[in-house]
Formats: sequence, C-alpha cells, structure tokens
Amino acid sequence: MRVVKIVAVQAVIATLLLEGLLRAFNPLPSVLHGDRISLPLGVRFRRHNPPDPRLDPITIETRNSLGFRGPEPPADFRSRLSIIAVGGSTTEDAALTDGKSWPEVLGTILSSDHPETWVNNAGFNGHSTTGHLVLLRSVLVTLKPSMLLLLAGVNDIGLASDPTTNEFDMPGEGRPWQRLARHSEAASTFLNLFRVWRASQMAFPRIDLLDFSSLAQRDLTDEEIAARTAPLTTHLGDYDARLTALATEARRAGIAPVFLTQPTLVGDAIDPATGLDLRRLVQEDDGNLNGLALWRLLETYNDVMRRNAAAQGVPLIDLARQLPKDSRLYCDFIHFSNAGARAVAAIVAAGLEPYLVRPGG
Repeated sequence: MRVVKIVAVQAVIATLLLEGLLRAFNPLPSVLHGDRISLPLGVRFRRHNPPDPRLDPITIETRNSLGFRGPEPPADFRSRLSIIAVGGSTTEDAALTDGKSWPEVLGTILSSDHPETWVNNAGFNGHSTTGHLVLLRSVLVTLKPSMLLLLAGVNDIGLASDPTTNEFDMPGEGRPWQRLARHSEAASTFLNLFRVWRASQMAFPRIDLLDFSSLAQRDLTDEEIAARTAPLTTHLGDYDARLTALATEARRAGIAPVFLTQPTLVGDAIDPATGLDLRRLVQEDDGNLNGLALWRLLETYNDVMRRNAAAQGVPLIDLARQLPKDSRLYCDFIHFSNAGARAVAAIVAAGLEPYLVRPGG
C-alpha cells in the first residue's frame, strides 16, 4: 500500500511539473484546446527543406495578430473585401514560405484588379470540418470577413459526428477530456497528439517530399478498391451535415461561404512530368490503397460537397477536377509545391471573380 501511495504522489508531482513546463514552453503548440480554439498569435516558424526544386530551401511561416498567415487586418477592415481561407494542411501550406501559400498568392492575384481585397490563410494542419466549425464559432463570426473559402474533405475521411465513437473530434459541452483540455496544457497537448495520430491513420498521411519515381506500384481490381474504401465511407452523412452547418452559420453571420473540393495528384491519369501511371502509385503509409483507390475515395467526399453546395446554393470551385494531375504541382499525394500553390490560386481567383463585390457595393 505504501508503494502505491509513493507512486501516486510521484505521478502527481510529475504531472504538475509537466503542466508547468508546457505552460512555459510547449514545443507542440496547440490550436484546439478541447472544444475551444487558441490561435498562435504573432509567432514565427522556420524549417529547412531537403534540396528540391519544388520548394524553397528554407520555409518561414509567420502568424499575424489574428493567428493566421498573411497581412495584418487593415484599419478600414469593414470597408474591405475580406476573404479568409479555412482548411487543413492543404490550406495552411506549411511546406511553403510566407507569401507562397495558395491563399496568400490568391491575395496577390486579386489585388491587381480588386485593390480593396484583403486575404488571410486560416488553414491548420489536421483540421477537419469539426475544427472549421470551432474556428467559425469562436473567431470568424466575430471577425465577420466578407467571404469564407472552405477547402475540405481529406481530414473528414471516416470521421463521424457521433460522440460515442469519436468524442475527441467533436465540439460540444460536457465531455471530460474536452473540459480538462480547456484548462490544462498537458491534457490539451495529449489530446492534440491523439488528433494528429488519428489523422495519420486516415487515407492521407503527413506532408512528405516524395520522389514519385521511387514509389511502389500496385494494381487493384474494382472489387478490391470498393472493399478497401467502403469502411471509410460510412459517415458521409455526418460530413454532409457539417458542411450544411458551416454554410448556414457563416451566412447567419453575414459571411458568404464558398466551397472548394480537395484535389490529389493520384487518380486515373498519366503524370506528364514523369510518365508514371498515377493509378498504380502506392504511398508507404497508404499501403492498402493505390492511387486509383485514393482518388475514388476522395471523390466520394468531393461528391458530397458538390451535392451539398448545389442544394444550399453555395458557390463551388471544383479544384479536384480543375487542378492538373502533375507531380510538379505536388510535394506528396495531396500537398502542394510552390508551383501547385500558384496553380490553385489562379483557379480560385478565376472562380471567385463573379462573386467579388465590395462591401456595400
């Protein structure tokens, strides 16, 4: 019994020390704290990239006073055409240095014909539409930008809205881990590590700078593809409901939503840069699925977004179908290179043109 008490006391002391250390310096700064959001205000990250023409040697990622990438909000914010891009890692573009993420490039493109435009990048690695809802409710409904661009789908693969099966990812009151994570840096860190781990178990993994020609290749029959992707398509209704909530709540706050489907390198195509058959490529973390299977899986979620946008009258920019399947545009199967970010920004700029109306205009 005495040993148990000693171990318990030591565990409490270790927990308190860990909490104090993480409050003083957290090497893994969290954005989501339980069901609330804590944005990285005014911070700067520096990363060294492997030698590769697709990226700059050094990436600098700066967060402004809002916690987003891009210019500070102007003093005349309310008179500007303000656009905020919301998404996961394919919006954040953490591999790309300041000014080269696709939302920042979009701002540069739009400013030539619409000088009153202000664009910020509110992408956060690992965020699904659950995290986007938290961001919308916690920050954006108060900030009230003119427009919200939503690039989603990848991190929603297999994600349910049933708290009994996925309580860690759902916003809401009353869940013990979420309540604890609001007040404890240690609990918040472990919860976010769990989210990162969970995201890594989905069809698309972390950002890797891939040599596509070195990847394994595999053929799968239509039956094999259907069998392997079916378990990840059981919660499409939940994804549809979250998209509806995002559009409804944005509009209620006076924010115009625009949906963007998620593109991927792989699929039913030949890579023009390497001549590789993009149907057969296999990324190591996705050993169960080849490129064609991943494309069909992601298109299942893109189709949900397409139908939802049509039903709600939300403008949709179909990046998944418009962005070329070209390895020069990607770092891995879904994350963009510098050239890819420029291509995405150009497509989005063209798609937005009919909707760019200055506030009060």
